[in-house]
Amino acid sequence: MIMLTDFVSMQSAADKRDINAQTLLGICYYAGGLFAPKDLEKSFYWLKLAADDGSVIAQYLLADMYEKGTCAPQNPEEAFHYMKLAADAEFSPAQIRLAFYYEHGAGVDLNLGESKHLLTSLATSGHAHVATYLGLKYARGFGGEADINESIKWLTIAADLGDGPACFFLAGYYDDIGEYTKAAELYDLAAQRGDKSACLVLAVRYSKGSKGISVNSELAEKYKQMAELCQNEAIATSPRSSE
Repeated sequence: MIMLTDFVSMQSAADKRDINAQTLLGICYYAGGLFAPKDLEKSFYWLKLAADDGSVIAQYLLADMYEKGTCAPQNPEEAFHYMKLAADAEFSPAQIRLAFYYEHGAGVDLNLGESKHLLTSLATSGHAHVATYLGLKYARGFGGEADINESIKWLTIAADLGDGPACFFLAGYYDDIGEYTKAAELYDLAAQRGDKSACLVLAVRYSKGSKGISVNSELAEKYKQMAELCQNEAIATSPRSSE
């Protein structure tokens, strides 16, 4: 919680071109609070000052504002400009967004090669959800024909990094080729990582007995309860749950 003395000090530092204070002040005016009522114009003002002075967080937030048209009119070119500044500073959330800009030609010419380069670099650096995205893109065709080998490669990397959805999608592949034991192992890994769909698949298979799994009512009930727990956790963390 920001106290009045903290806010006054922050304002004073921001007036002296302290980029951290400028960034925090911009965030405060964006969110709104006791000492800084919500003011999108002031939020944009302070974040732009900070971004132009080199604050990576401010550059990322300003790019988001230009992309979505919050605090300023939509401007894809400016969104790309500031997102690239943040990405060049190796801020991974900005690198991910920049890859999507290149992929969809948002504010910049379409460049699938640069998009793949950024995503590949992030995935090999341990960003599991990016590896999962690559796996799904290659399965559908990433600027060309579908490449199942590349898809499996990236999904396996993501699964090894602990990504539940990657385990689930990979399990589906092994189901399709009849490797049911491997599929069951992956569905279980996905379930343990909170994937509701995997829990439901296993609940049904242990209930009815199918695809290499024998009927086991205890395990069927276990996975059913896990699916309900996943649902309850999703509701509890939903923005609407506090309304």
